[in-house]
Amino acid sequence: MNIILMSGAAVNAGDFLIVKRSMELLRHCFYQCEIKVINRLHSCDDMVDELNAGDAIVWAGGPLFQPNIYPQSLPFVTDLDKITIPQFTIGLGWKGENLSDKSVYDYKFSDKTYGFVTKMSESNAKISCRDFFTLRMLKNNGIDNCSMTGCPAWYDLKRIDKLTVNKKIEEVKKICISDPWRYSSYYQVIELLKLLRRRFSKAKLCFIYHRGNTQEVCGTEQFNEILKLEDRLKENNVESFDISGSEEGFHIYDDCDLHIGWRVHAHIYNMSIRNLSILIEEDARGGGFNEILGMQSIKAYENNLKDKNQYLVRAIDDGIDRLIHTNYFEIEKGFYIMKEYFKKMEDHIESLKQIL
Repeated sequence: MNIILMSGAAVNAGDFLIVKRSMELLRHCFYQCEIKVINRLHSCDDMVDELNAGDAIVWAGGPLFQPNIYPQSLPFVTDLDKITIPQFTIGLGWKGENLSDKSVYDYKFSDKTYGFVTKMSESNAKISCRDFFTLRMLKNNGIDNCSMTGCPAWYDLKRIDKLTVNKKIEEVKKICISDPWRYSSYYQVIELLKLLRRRFSKAKLCFIYHRGNTQEVCGTEQFNEILKLEDRLKENNVESFDISGSEEGFHIYDDCDLHIGWRVHAHIYNMSIRNLSILIEEDARGGGFNEILGMQSIKAYENNLKDKNQYLVRAIDDGIDRLIHTNYFEIEKGFYIMKEYFKKMEDHIESLKQIL
């Protein structure tokens, strides 16, 4: 089987993790498949024949279901009818602001994006969604042939059956803090550091940039804020790391005892390898993941994304206590749910055989 995998990875480490784990899942289900990775952020008009030479196009992970994504941010091909091979999906999501019913049911596709999504669904394979809010949004837009499989990044094939946390709070020696994608939240990082220094005075603290920390990547305004943040990190004896540009940087979390931060895929990665993890939800993406697993929800915002949660650090402090008081049952319940959805992901990927 020859698979064309459409990758959205450019800078953000999380996007590269999606590609890596999508390939692992495909090879897990189809041992001898050949996979060619194509950057879906660029036009494919000059490679239609190359695409059609494959057996299937696979769209994997990320917030692909955005109101105006095609052809503005995702150009693909100008004439969708030129694609003659089946299109298949793995764990795609929406980009809602929050989890309210209004956000879900007011979320509408442009005509061109709707045409792109419905063309994708013509292959008679179910559209694989990363959370139930994505599924509800698609249904509300008239697209019913969907299933909930989770994001491909959920699944570390070596640890699917492991259902206990690696370390408990009293054993924490290394804490990783993933960065906010809104630099207006950097002040919250400093508040979080104070809490962690109080609760874990002997622990090593690491701050992780997932989308880079250079002026070239971030732009002048954000870079200036990063320079200020770096000064504060040094004052608190916190080492920072840039893991953008590949998935390899995620290995910094492998010996992490506790992750607390804003990056959804840092949370997902740590959950997948069974580390303690607390996500600070910046929008519906992280909220959708935590909702599925029945985990506590700690939001960076209050009523809308522009209103910062002034009680965030108190909520995190209580969230740490909650892990202890529940004897880690809640997070380990999340591991069990991820394991159950892995079966659904396997069944979904293996259904690709039926449309070829």
